[in-house]
Amino acid sequence: MLLSNGDIITINEDINIFDIKKIYESYQNNYGFLYEHDDNVAGYREALEFYENEHEALFHDENFKKYMFALCTLKQDGFTSDREIVALMFALSDYGVLQD
Repeated sequence: MLLSNGDIITINEDINIFDIKKIYESYQNNYGFLYEHDDNVAGYREALEFYENEHEALFHDENFKKYMFALCTLKQDGFTSDREIVALMFALSDYGVLQD
């Protein structure tokens, strides 16, 4: 895949690049919405608590790790702030990567 800065990256073949782009777009939209509302949105605290309580188990899940690697590669950075994590959890949930 060609990034906007001209770099070429390879993402795991098991993951459809269309899915990753859609999830990343959802992440960006969620992040913007959270920013505009100063993180005062329904589900914010629950999404953050879910990540904080389950992150070790999530990173033992091969499917989750593949998505995270692909998304971090596309973003060219990690997901570190609370707002980034919540926006990511919302996006992954919207696309069924996180199962109830």
